[in-house]
Amino acid sequence: MHFMKKLSFNLIILLFPLIAFVGCEDVVEDSPILDDQKYFPLTVGKWQIYEADSIVWNSFTETVGTIKFQIREEVIDSFIDGSNRSAVKIERTYRSNANQVWNNADTWYAVRDEKVAERVENNLRFTKLAFPIVAGAQWKGNGFVNNVFEFNICKNWNYTITQTDATFATDTTTNISFNDVVEVTQIDLETGLSKCFSKEYYAPNVGLISKSMILLQLSDPNETIPWEEKVNRGYIYNQNLIDHN
Repeated sequence: MHFMKKLSFNLIILLFPLIAFVGCEDVVEDSPILDDQKYFPLTVGKWQIYEADSIVWNSFTETVGTIKFQIREEVIDSFIDGSNRSAVKIERTYRSNANQVWNNADTWYAVRDEKVAERVENNLRFTKLAFPIVAGAQWKGNGFVNNVFEFNICKNWNYTITQTDATFATDTTTNISFNDVVEVTQIDLETGLSKCFSKEYYAPNVGLISKSMILLQLSDPNETIPWEEKVNRGYIYNQNLIDHN
């Protein structure tokens, strides 16, 4: 994808069994786990379109690059993974704007069981959600990720569910907003030599609706200097849903 090649390094940008109990009087009760599965749908044919933008600082070329583009994700197939879990293939295509055609497809994967929802993004596995979804719940979402510079700028990625009933607007110009949104704060840490912030938002029956990420290596340990004035390497990335089925 020609416009994506302008980035200095790849952006690491931005699922559960049915359980029911049938009582002796034909009363069916959904378990909490089943209800939480709505935040990570796996249905074949499900698609979302996102607006994305990024700013990338390259310490080797001493340049700062910016780019805006759109991403389309569609669940194209389902399968059972090696751990006997329900999984899907997600086709991702890209375009620079709404007047262009979608192209340069790649494939990501998602999997779910009764405890977690995972995504394999650019061959890196992330635990996106942990079940049941409860405010304050924590887990090591980057536990499978090793030796990747962007995610090692800051240590101690401790994913935390910081809201479970938020109202969130992904596009104020078109009034796209969602209720009962789950907010996952993946990291929020700043030191003299780094700034790391990452959040994702999930809506029921839709999945990921918004993602914001700041992963920056800073050049001066003086914490009184604003981070904007001492960025050495890293990126800022934003992704917001604009359409879905």
